[in-house]
Amino acid sequence: MSSESDAELDSFLNRDHWLPHMTAEAVGDALLGFPLESERPLGWIAMAARRALSVTVRNATEGPERKPAKDVRDELTDLGARLGQIWVDCESRSQEADGRVWDYSFQNWEGVNALAAAEDPNFAFNRFSAALRELDWLAGFLRRAGQSTEVPRGNWVAVEQKRLRIDRGHCLAPVFEATFQEPAQANNWPSDARHSKTHFMDFYQRMTGLAFGDSSNTNLSDILKAACRMHRRDPVVFEDSFIPGLGGAAT
Repeated sequence: MSSESDAELDSFLNRDHWLPHMTAEAVGDALLGFPLESERPLGWIAMAARRALSVTVRNATEGPERKPAKDVRDELTDLGARLGQIWVDCESRSQEADGRVWDYSFQNWEGVNALAAAEDPNFAFNRFSAALRELDWLAGFLRRAGQSTEVPRGNWVAVEQKRLRIDRGHCLAPVFEATFQEPAQANNWPSDARHSKTHFMDFYQRMTGLAFGDSSNTNLSDILKAACRMHRRDPVVFEDSFIPGLGGAAT
């Protein structure tokens, strides 16, 4: 395998395609005017930030955009009710319909008599009867699954969005420290009073804005305080194969 193929495989395995727009050029543009300088090349900064943030990407069933639990509960309950009604309709079929099902099954069976048919689990009428029993079970199963679905109170979307933003800060903290050799902090302002953000807060906004279009300032200080507490208590450790050269972060 060529070195070019190796590089493509490494890029694929390490999620570069998840946020492909976070190129060195784009990150360089995003960092224009940033007050700190780094000896790290832009290509490395882009790679590290891109891969760190890729870890926080949620699939459709996990993120705040997912279907609300109430809708999931109602969907399952409704499916169970509809299947239950189908079971009732089949079980209350007329004698004539029941006889026709038996006759049709017997006509398409390769056996010799009704007694043998009744004992053959593959006889279509027997499979029909077994399927009805399973349908009754399935209807009840779906209803129970729906009824047991927990529906969170309050604005669960806001709660999930906040948790996601904290996760992003938690993952970006070691990248910031390795890039600028300064601890990631959320409550110490820069010495220049004209700035209203910490360096880490500024970096966070620039990177998440580029990656996800997130320009929200809502509860940003609280979010990054939580992220920095998590970083100090339990820092994210990325394998060197995932973000090469991340070692040397400030403490």
